[in-house]
Amino acid sequence: MAHLRRAVAGFAAAMAVVAGLATAPAQASPVLTTAVPASGTVQSLNALLGIPDTCAQTRRQLPILARQGHTFAACTTPAVRPPTQSAEQAQAAAASITVPPWCTTGWRGTRTEMCEIGYATLSWYNTSTGVLTGTAGFTVTQDIQPYYLSRTFAENFELQVTSVTGTLPGATLNLAVTCGGTCSATSYFPNGSAIVQGSDITTSIAYSDSTTTVNKTYSLYTLSWGVGTTTPITWGSPYYRCDDLISGYSAGCVVPDVKPVLTTMATLPNIAANIGAIQQAGPHHYGRQADGLPLTRNSSLETANRNVACPSSRPTPPGMSCDEYPFAKTDQGASQTAAPDWGWAWVPVTEQSMQGGRISAFFGQNRVLDGTSGTGDAFWVAV
Repeated sequence: MAHLRRAVAGFAAAMAVVAGLATAPAQASPVLTTAVPASGTVQSLNALLGIPDTCAQTRRQLPILARQGHTFAACTTPAVRPPTQSAEQAQAAAASITVPPWCTTGWRGTRTEMCEIGYATLSWYNTSTGVLTGTAGFTVTQDIQPYYLSRTFAENFELQVTSVTGTLPGATLNLAVTCGGTCSATSYFPNGSAIVQGSDITTSIAYSDSTTTVNKTYSLYTLSWGVGTTTPITWGSPYYRCDDLISGYSAGCVVPDVKPVLTTMATLPNIAANIGAIQQAGPHHYGRQADGLPLTRNSSLETANRNVACPSSRPTPPGMSCDEYPFAKTDQGASQTAAPDWGWAWVPVTEQSMQGGRISAFFGQNRVLDGTSGTGDAFWVAV
């Protein structure tokens, strides 16, 4: 959607006037699809930014809000978060929805899953008297699993009311979710839910994308407090991307900011040795995640790269094949870089015949998009 602005990633946010919210559809929540495969290590997607303390400003504006017809005004302050990683993981374990053990404060994810635990404290003011009538503490757990073989996927969403003090007259919980471009989101959150200490709302959000090419977008969440109030919390997810561009695969979706890791070369011993030697020798260590630069897919360079690394004029020993690295279908191939950032070796034809299929499967299962001049998706190679 053109009107969406990139939101702060994390349960934190800029404050805005409440918009009208539709009641959640009266139908069953979708089942979250298991997203496989998940290639690569867990990666931080966006550091959680603390919820800004808006209460001082809200208190100053109470007379104005009262004249505008707002009976109550809500504001947020940074909540107390678990002090250690283990405590955060304990919080995730206590959640009703199933989340991966790495789910913690701030968005983290793999190529096919992203998760976050966020915290917020709500303060509730009577605009005419200026009295703080009550507070509420929330924990929100979100787990989004884009599916690499479908343009439809789901998000598990849980809101726990961890504390309530005083009273919050008329306060209810209402969630609206949108996404951009050809993406549509349907929230099954029970809007109008009362804010009661100990309540645990477990629900889901269904996503569908009609793109026939590619659509990169994110979710925008708005949690508001009912009619006559102001200042909802607004936050955004990291990007996810759906496409229908991978030959031989149906349309699907992934987390594009997580670079997948190709691991299947490790079981081809001669090819693995060649890759490892070149990654070690090259100053840029192309493809080595620990200390190098990633490879980027670019099939348009295949012929040029191969002509430099493995020219047809080179005599080939029986049963052997020329193996080059970085791969021919990347921006880092032999025609684009200087030795020792690229190299070649003789490997058995039996290994070479397996390599291409494994790379193609990796590109398809992780939706590694092709591109030109660095616009293709980046990835790592582990051997």
